[in-house]
Amino acid sequence: MEARYDVVIYGATGVTGGKIFETLISCGKFDNYSIAIAGRSEKKLEEVLEKLEKSTGTSLKTRIGLLVCDSTNEESMGKMARRAKLIVNAVGPFRLHGEAVVKAAVENGANQIDVAGEPEWIERMEAKYGQMAKNNNVYIVSACGWDSIPADFGVKLLKRYFDGHLQRIDAFLQLHFGPSGYSFSATSLQALLLGFNGAPDLGSLRHSIMPKKIDHLLAPNKKRHFLWKIEEKGSEGWAMPFLGADKSIVTRSQYFDYVMNNVKPVRFTPFTRFESRWNALLLAALMGLLKTFSKYGTMQRFIMRYPELCSGKLFSKSGPSEEQMKEATFTYQFYGYGYGRGDPRDREPKKKLLVTCTGPDVGYIATSGCVLSSVLVFLKEKEKLPKSGGVYTTAYAFENTRLIDFLLDFGIKFDIEMPSKL
Repeated sequence: MEARYDVVIYGATGVTGGKIFETLISCGKFDNYSIAIAGRSEKKLEEVLEKLEKSTGTSLKTRIGLLVCDSTNEESMGKMARRAKLIVNAVGPFRLHGEAVVKAAVENGANQIDVAGEPEWIERMEAKYGQMAKNNNVYIVSACGWDSIPADFGVKLLKRYFDGHLQRIDAFLQLHFGPSGYSFSATSLQALLLGFNGAPDLGSLRHSIMPKKIDHLLAPNKKRHFLWKIEEKGSEGWAMPFLGADKSIVTRSQYFDYVMNNVKPVRFTPFTRFESRWNALLLAALMGLLKTFSKYGTMQRFIMRYPELCSGKLFSKSGPSEEQMKEATFTYQFYGYGYGRGDPRDREPKKKLLVTCTGPDVGYIATSGCVLSSVLVFLKEKEKLPKSGGVYTTAYAFENTRLIDFLLDFGIKFDIEMPSKL
């Protein structure tokens, strides 16, 4: 039986997988581990190696393994999984291509992490493979990219360091782009369109993986308009609900924490922050149009054929340029509100704590950093994962590890401000 590679990157010929692989090679933290890349075309895998050899001046062909497999061919996926200790799955949209990787990993003894940001798919994988993963002592950890490590650990840090009774967390994400602008990839657009249509049985799916009710433990939801003005000093601007997977992931993390550790959940509400009300309205209008058109197959195909035209260049077939990625950064602020010890609780919360996460381009550079930090956990601190395998969130799987320290080496950091009175 052939030895397993320490890490196999599945989807290294794609934009996201290629960036993850490039970062893995260039950062120097994985030189002593066995690495392979996997995908459908051996020719394209060889081209990835050749291109990276030229850009880095490093010989890779004798050091990096190549595994040819296709998500539509179960036998080939099984062979790939039997050659891996850990699979990094970077092939999206995950609703279309992701399950084959999870199935192969669970059935063949390989751990798997992915960069999925699709709540329905992530939760369906837990419902379908959670018990099998536990029985086979395999770890499946989704949303290990920028979706949703900053949010999951921002909430985890607030709950850990808030001295008193934390009631709710309002989070504000702001993306910063440089003079070159920014375009997300067409794969991200396709995942967005699929997500708009959702799953009709999402409620029953969530009940199957989270049967205990925790809503009654949460503070009342603060009523706001869809678009509202932020009054927090240092975060002034306009906010509307964040459309990503963060809320879903954090909810599952808090559910694990409550059921397994009896840690009370708090209400978490993520928003996208805009300095201009006009920019917020433009994005809301675009998302509304895409959501409407996504219901019709003909329009969905037209959008995917002409992503630049249909999204005002917010999405493109090629994704962001190297210059756009280098110029882009993010700021994610997590405001925790609650009561100090001994404060009366018959009025509005009087105590506040702020955790801020900052880092580079969310689409590819920060995602690569988050994924590779997760890989380092498996390579260096696997004994600190939950005692048995299963399908987990990042905050629950990695809570006792040095993940936050690993993130620092990739330019992603968390800062905790002194608590203040409201």
